[in-house]
Amino acid sequence: MAHVSVSNARKDYGAFKAIKGVSVDIGDGEFVVLVGPSGCGKSTLLRMIAGLEGITSGQIQIGKHIVNELAPKDRDIAMVFQNYALYPHMTVAKNMGFSLRLKRMPRSEIDHRVAWEKTASRRWMGCCCRASAVRSTRSSTAFAPNISGSTLMALK
Repeated sequence: MAHVSVSNARKDYGAFKAIKGVSVDIGDGEFVVLVGPSGCGKSTLLRMIAGLEGITSGQIQIGKHIVNELAPKDRDIAMVFQNYALYPHMTVAKNMGFSLRLKRMPRSEIDHRVAWEKTASRRWMGCCCRASAVRSTRSSTAFAPNISGSTLMALK
């Protein structure tokens, strides 16, 4: 897991300013939820952090590395979309451990990390359920530590 720092990040699509100078520091292991109306730039910001969208200006740092020009595959980040199953034929746990198996991590370590992540997810889901009245009027995008890389981003 790693600290993520976004400094004065901007994203323009021609004359349209999608992200207007966002700065945020997300500590190592911290769980953050971006909340706002549809079209306000939550997913665009996460796509910029992941490297799926280029940034117009500003700086994105993951750990000790400035990643503005780094390819998505080199950022050591994982993304989870609203449809949780990356591979529908696998269980949720197998999907969670898939990237660890690709890294040839020992089975005992995979099992440990998946168990930890499942526990953390259950705690988070409990918080979301209690805050359902707030969530019903707004869109949200989650950003959290990941078992396989530096960060996990859940895109709606």
